[in-house]
Amino acid sequence: MCFKWCHIAHKFHAADHKQRVTKYIKHEKDVDYTGITFPVKLNQISKIEKLSEINFNIFHFDDEEKYVLPLYISDSE
Repeated sequence: MCFKWCHIAHKFHAADHKQRVTKYIKHEKDVDYTGITFPVKLNQISKIEKLSEINFNIFHFDDEEKYVLPLYISDSE
């Protein structure tokens, strides 16, 4: 559910203690995750984008090699 909480935190900013999920529980029903399973897989991101009218770009940071790799880049602008 980490992906969903990050999405909610981006959409509904908390005034304080932004790291606490409890600040966002009241907004859980304000985002549509119909048909999405958790943990979210990369092939589900485009569906979330359509349901929520938001674009996502997802990256992976390799600690060992110290580089960033794009895992998903939104097709929408």
